[in-house]
Amino acid sequence: MKNSRALIIIGSTIIVFIILILRLFDIQVIKSDELKYYAQRQQVSVEKINAARGLIYDRNNVLLVYNRNNTSFYVDMKQITKKSEKRIVDKFASVFKKNKKYYYNLMDSGGRNIRLEKKVPAEKAILLKNFKIDGLYSIEGRSRVYYYKNLASHVLGYVDYNYNGVNGIEKTFNNILKGVNGSRVELKDARGEMITVLENETKHAVPGINIVLTIDKTYQAILERQLSEGVKKYKGTSAIGIIMNPNTGEVLALANIKDYDPNHYWEYSDSTRRDRAITDTYEPGSTFKT
Repeated sequence: MKNSRALIIIGSTIIVFIILILRLFDIQVIKSDELKYYAQRQQVSVEKINAARGLIYDRNNVLLVYNRNNTSFYVDMKQITKKSEKRIVDKFASVFKKNKKYYYNLMDSGGRNIRLEKKVPAEKAILLKNFKIDGLYSIEGRSRVYYYKNLASHVLGYVDYNYNGVNGIEKTFNNILKGVNGSRVELKDARGEMITVLENETKHAVPGINIVLTIDKTYQAILERQLSEGVKKYKGTSAIGIIMNPNTGEVLALANIKDYDPNHYWEYSDSTRRDRAITDTYEPGSTFKT
Protein backbone atom coordinates (compact mmCIF):
# COMPACT_ATOMS: atom_id res chain seq x y z
CA MET A 1 0.00 0.00 0.00
CA LYS A 2 2.81 2.36 0.95
CA ASN A 3 4.64 1.47 -2.25
CA SER A 4 1.54 2.32 -4.30
CA ARG A 5 1.27 5.75 -2.66
CA ALA A 6 4.95 6.38 -3.24
CA LEU A 7 4.61 5.44 -6.89
CA ILE A 8 1.62 7.77 -7.28
CA ILE A 9 3.55 10.66 -5.70
CA ILE A 10 6.63 9.99 -7.80
CA GLY A 11 4.53 9.63 -10.95
CA SER A 12 2.64 12.85 -10.24
CA THR A 13 5.90 14.68 -9.60
CA ILE A 14 7.34 13.43 -12.89
CA ILE A 15 4.21 14.48 -14.78
CA VAL A 16 4.25 17.97 -13.22
CA PHE A 17 7.97 18.25 -13.99
CA ILE A 18 7.38 17.23 -17.62
CA ILE A 19 4.55 19.78 -17.92
CA LEU A 20 6.83 22.51 -16.54
CA ILE A 21 9.60 21.54 -18.97
CA LEU A 22 7.16 21.64 -21.89
CA ARG A 23 5.80 24.98 -20.73
CA LEU A 24 9.27 26.48 -20.44
CA PHE A 25 10.14 25.11 -23.88
CA ASP A 26 6.98 26.69 -25.27
CA ILE A 27 7.79 30.08 -23.69
CA GLN A 28 11.53 30.22 -24.37
CA VAL A 29 11.68 28.53 -27.77
CA ILE A 30 8.36 28.38 -29.57
CA LYS A 31 6.86 31.70 -28.38
CA SER A 32 10.07 33.57 -27.61
CA ASP A 33 9.81 35.94 -30.57
CA GLU A 34 6.16 36.70 -29.84
CA LEU A 35 6.81 37.38 -26.16
CA LYS A 36 9.85 39.53 -26.97
CA TYR A 37 7.64 41.54 -29.32
CA TYR A 38 5.06 42.23 -26.60
CA ALA A 39 7.78 43.07 -24.07
CA GLN A 40 9.41 45.51 -26.47
CA ARG A 41 6.06 47.16 -27.17
CA GLN A 42 5.82 47.99 -23.47
CA GLN A 43 9.44 49.13 -23.18
CA VAL A 44 9.90 50.92 -26.51
CA SER A 45 7.74 53.45 -28.31
CA VAL A 46 8.23 55.23 -31.62
CA GLU A 47 7.30 58.92 -31.50
CA LYS A 48 6.76 61.03 -34.62
CA ILE A 49 8.86 64.17 -35.07
CA ASN A 50 6.86 66.71 -37.06
CA ALA A 51 8.77 68.51 -39.78
CA ALA A 52 8.67 72.30 -39.61
CA ARG A 53 6.54 73.57 -42.49
CA GLY A 54 8.23 76.04 -44.82
CA LEU A 55 7.64 79.77 -44.32
CA ILE A 56 6.08 82.07 -46.90
CA TYR A 57 7.46 85.54 -47.72
CA ASP A 58 6.46 88.30 -50.12
CA ARG A 59 8.85 89.46 -52.87
CA ASN A 60 10.64 91.80 -50.42
CA ASN A 61 11.15 89.05 -47.82
CA VAL A 62 8.32 90.27 -45.59
CA LEU A 63 7.20 87.25 -43.56
CA LEU A 64 3.56 86.39 -44.30
CA VAL A 65 3.14 82.88 -42.87
CA TYR A 66 5.00 81.09 -40.08
CA ASN A 67 4.61 78.26 -37.53
CA ARG A 68 4.01 78.41 -33.78
CA ASN A 69 4.06 75.64 -31.17
CA ASN A 70 1.08 75.43 -28.85
CA THR A 71 -0.32 73.37 -25.99
CA SER A 72 -3.86 72.21 -25.23
CA PHE A 73 -4.81 71.44 -21.62
CA TYR A 74 -7.21 68.69 -20.53
CA VAL A 75 -8.50 67.15 -17.31
CA ASP A 76 -9.45 63.52 -16.69
CA MET A 77 -12.46 63.92 -14.42
CA LYS A 78 -12.06 60.36 -13.09
CA GLN A 79 -8.88 61.50 -11.34
CA ILE A 80 -10.05 64.93 -10.18
CA THR A 81 -11.04 65.54 -6.55
CA LYS A 82 -12.96 68.56 -5.25
CA LYS A 83 -9.74 69.93 -3.81
CA SER A 84 -7.77 69.52 -7.04
CA GLU A 85 -10.68 70.92 -9.06
CA LYS A 86 -10.53 74.14 -7.03
CA ARG A 87 -6.75 74.40 -7.47
CA ILE A 88 -7.08 73.93 -11.24
CA VAL A 89 -9.89 76.49 -11.56
CA ASP A 90 -8.01 79.07 -9.46
CA LYS A 91 -4.83 78.63 -11.49
CA PHE A 92 -6.43 78.68 -14.94
CA ALA A 93 -8.66 81.65 -14.10
CA SER A 94 -5.55 83.55 -13.00
CA VAL A 95 -3.41 82.65 -16.05
CA PHE A 96 -6.08 83.10 -18.73
CA LYS A 97 -7.97 85.98 -17.06
CA LYS A 98 -11.32 84.20 -17.24
CA ASN A 99 -14.15 83.87 -14.75
CA LYS A 100 -13.84 80.83 -12.48
CA LYS A 101 -17.40 79.87 -13.33
CA TYR A 102 -16.27 79.27 -16.94
CA TYR A 103 -13.97 76.43 -15.86
CA TYR A 104 -16.41 75.02 -13.31
CA ASN A 105 -19.06 74.81 -16.03
CA LEU A 106 -16.64 72.99 -18.34
CA MET A 107 -15.70 70.46 -15.68
CA ASP A 108 -19.36 69.90 -14.75
CA SER A 109 -20.39 69.25 -18.37
CA GLY A 110 -20.53 65.48 -17.87
CA GLY A 111 -17.64 64.20 -19.99
CA ARG A 112 -14.55 62.41 -18.75
CA ASN A 113 -11.74 64.13 -20.67
CA ILE A 114 -12.50 67.85 -20.74
CA ARG A 115 -10.48 70.38 -22.73
CA LEU A 116 -9.89 73.48 -20.62
CA GLU A 117 -7.82 75.50 -23.09
CA LYS A 118 -7.01 74.95 -26.78
CA LYS A 119 -3.83 75.87 -28.66
CA VAL A 120 -2.24 77.97 -25.94
CA PRO A 121 0.87 79.84 -27.23
CA ALA A 122 4.20 78.70 -25.81
CA GLU A 123 4.80 81.98 -23.96
CA LYS A 124 1.62 81.44 -21.93
CA ALA A 125 1.78 77.64 -21.64
CA ILE A 126 5.12 77.96 -19.84
CA LEU A 127 3.26 79.57 -16.91
CA LEU A 128 1.69 76.14 -16.27
CA LYS A 129 4.86 74.10 -16.80
CA ASN A 130 5.39 73.38 -13.09
CA PHE A 131 1.70 73.14 -12.20
CA LYS A 132 1.34 69.38 -11.61
CA ILE A 133 -1.93 67.79 -10.50
CA ASP A 134 -3.16 64.23 -11.03
CA GLY A 135 -5.70 64.25 -13.84
CA LEU A 136 -4.41 67.43 -15.50
CA TYR A 137 -2.50 66.76 -18.70
CA SER A 138 -1.42 68.57 -21.84
CA ILE A 139 -0.99 67.75 -25.53
CA GLU A 140 1.60 69.53 -27.64
CA GLY A 141 0.50 70.86 -31.01
CA ARG A 142 1.40 73.34 -33.72
CA SER A 143 -0.35 76.17 -35.49
CA ARG A 144 0.08 77.81 -38.86
CA VAL A 145 -0.02 81.57 -38.37
CA TYR A 146 -1.07 84.01 -41.09
CA TYR A 147 0.48 87.15 -39.67
CA TYR A 148 -1.59 89.73 -41.57
CA LYS A 149 -4.85 87.79 -41.16
CA ASN A 150 -7.09 88.52 -44.18
CA LEU A 151 -4.32 90.00 -46.32
CA ALA A 152 -3.74 87.90 -49.47
CA SER A 153 -5.91 85.14 -48.02
CA HIS A 154 -6.92 83.76 -51.42
CA VAL A 155 -3.30 83.77 -52.58
CA LEU A 156 -1.98 82.00 -49.49
CA GLY A 157 -4.76 79.50 -48.79
CA TYR A 158 -4.58 77.62 -45.47
CA VAL A 159 -3.75 74.26 -43.89
CA ASP A 160 -6.19 71.72 -42.49
CA TYR A 161 -6.11 69.85 -39.16
CA ASN A 162 -3.41 67.50 -40.49
CA TYR A 163 -1.24 70.43 -41.59
CA ASN A 164 -1.80 69.78 -45.29
CA GLY A 165 -2.33 72.72 -47.61
CA VAL A 166 -5.84 73.60 -48.76
CA ASN A 167 -6.23 76.23 -51.49
CA GLY A 168 -3.72 78.77 -52.71
CA ILE A 169 0.04 78.54 -52.32
CA GLU A 170 -0.35 76.22 -49.33
CA LYS A 171 -1.99 73.60 -51.56
CA THR A 172 -0.07 74.16 -54.79
CA PHE A 173 3.32 73.85 -53.10
CA ASN A 174 2.27 71.51 -50.29
CA ASN A 175 4.84 68.85 -51.19
CA ILE A 176 7.80 71.17 -50.77
CA LEU A 177 6.38 73.19 -47.87
CA LYS A 178 5.52 70.22 -45.64
CA GLY A 179 8.99 68.65 -45.41
CA VAL A 180 9.55 65.07 -44.24
CA ASN A 181 8.56 63.90 -40.76
CA GLY A 182 11.10 62.04 -38.64
CA SER A 183 10.84 59.65 -35.70
CA ARG A 184 12.60 58.85 -32.44
CA VAL A 185 12.65 55.60 -30.46
CA GLU A 186 12.11 56.05 -26.72
CA LEU A 187 12.98 53.46 -24.06
CA LYS A 188 10.45 53.50 -21.21
CA ASP A 189 10.21 52.02 -17.72
CA ALA A 190 7.37 49.91 -16.29
CA ARG A 191 5.34 53.07 -15.57
CA GLY A 192 5.64 54.28 -19.14
CA GLU A 193 8.05 57.08 -18.24
CA MET A 194 10.81 57.79 -20.76
CA ILE A 195 14.28 56.61 -19.68
CA THR A 196 16.28 57.60 -22.74
CA VAL A 197 16.13 58.15 -26.49
CA LEU A 198 17.89 55.62 -28.75
CA GLU A 199 19.84 58.14 -30.81
CA ASN A 200 21.16 55.57 -33.30
CA GLU A 201 17.56 54.81 -34.33
CA THR A 202 16.43 58.44 -34.53
CA LYS A 203 15.38 59.75 -37.94
CA HIS A 204 15.61 63.52 -37.92
CA ALA A 205 12.83 65.52 -39.55
CA VAL A 206 13.64 67.43 -42.73
CA PRO A 207 12.06 70.91 -42.63
CA GLY A 208 10.01 72.18 -45.54
CA ILE A 209 11.38 74.66 -48.05
CA ASN A 210 10.57 78.36 -47.66
CA ILE A 211 8.78 80.12 -50.51
CA VAL A 212 9.21 83.70 -51.73
CA LEU A 213 6.23 84.99 -53.71
CA THR A 214 6.06 87.57 -56.48
CA ILE A 215 3.32 89.25 -54.40
CA ASP A 216 4.21 92.65 -52.94
CA LYS A 217 2.61 93.15 -49.52
CA THR A 218 2.24 96.91 -50.03
CA TYR A 219 0.56 96.55 -53.43
CA GLN A 220 -1.63 93.79 -52.03
CA ALA A 221 -2.85 95.99 -49.16
CA ILE A 222 -3.57 98.89 -51.55
CA LEU A 223 -5.49 96.65 -53.96
CA GLU A 224 -7.62 95.15 -51.20
CA ARG A 225 -8.40 98.57 -49.75
CA GLN A 226 -9.39 100.01 -53.14
CA LEU A 227 -11.61 97.03 -53.95
CA SER A 228 -13.31 97.22 -50.57
CA GLU A 229 -13.96 100.95 -50.98
CA GLY A 230 -15.28 100.36 -54.49
CA VAL A 231 -17.75 97.74 -53.30
CA LYS A 232 -19.06 100.12 -50.63
CA LYS A 233 -19.21 103.12 -52.97
CA TYR A 234 -21.09 101.35 -55.75
CA LYS A 235 -23.08 99.09 -53.42
CA GLY A 236 -21.63 95.97 -54.98
CA THR A 237 -21.52 92.46 -53.54
CA SER A 238 -18.01 91.45 -54.58
CA ALA A 239 -14.91 92.55 -56.46
CA ILE A 240 -11.79 91.01 -57.97
CA GLY A 241 -8.49 92.66 -58.81
CA ILE A 242 -5.09 91.59 -60.14
CA ILE A 243 -1.93 93.70 -60.48
CA MET A 244 0.68 92.24 -62.85
CA ASN A 245 4.01 93.26 -64.29
CA PRO A 246 3.27 93.38 -68.05
CA ASN A 247 6.91 92.78 -68.94
CA THR A 248 7.40 89.61 -66.88
CA GLY A 249 3.89 88.36 -66.14
CA GLU A 250 4.60 88.40 -62.40
CA VAL A 251 1.52 88.72 -60.20
CA LEU A 252 2.21 91.58 -57.77
CA ALA A 253 -1.19 91.50 -56.07
CA LEU A 254 -4.37 89.43 -56.34
CA ALA A 255 -7.48 90.01 -54.28
CA ASN A 256 -11.10 88.96 -53.86
CA ILE A 257 -13.69 90.88 -51.90
CA LYS A 258 -15.08 89.21 -49.80
CA ASP A 259 -11.93 87.81 -48.21
CA TYR A 260 -11.37 85.67 -45.09
CA ASP A 261 -8.94 85.05 -42.23
CA PRO A 262 -6.98 81.80 -42.83
CA ASN A 263 -6.29 81.58 -39.09
CA HIS A 264 -10.03 80.85 -38.66
CA TYR A 265 -10.91 79.51 -42.10
CA TRP A 266 -13.67 77.23 -40.72
CA GLU A 267 -15.75 80.28 -39.84
CA TYR A 268 -16.22 81.14 -43.53
CA SER A 269 -18.26 79.54 -46.31
CA ASP A 270 -16.76 77.64 -49.24
CA SER A 271 -17.97 80.42 -51.51
CA THR A 272 -16.04 83.06 -49.56
CA ARG A 273 -12.87 80.93 -49.58
CA ARG A 274 -13.04 80.31 -53.33
CA ASP A 275 -10.49 82.32 -55.35
CA ARG A 276 -12.74 83.62 -58.12
CA ALA A 277 -9.83 85.48 -59.72
CA ILE A 278 -8.55 82.15 -61.04
CA THR A 279 -11.62 79.88 -60.97
CA ASP A 280 -14.18 82.06 -62.75
CA THR A 281 -14.14 82.85 -66.48
CA TYR A 282 -14.14 86.44 -67.75
CA GLU A 283 -13.89 87.99 -71.21
CA PRO A 284 -10.39 89.43 -71.70
CA GLY A 285 -11.74 92.79 -72.89
CA SER A 286 -9.26 95.66 -72.58
CA THR A 287 -6.41 93.44 -71.44
CA PHE A 288 -5.67 92.87 -75.15
CA LYS A 289 -5.10 96.62 -75.66
CA THR A 290 -1.90 96.88 -73.62
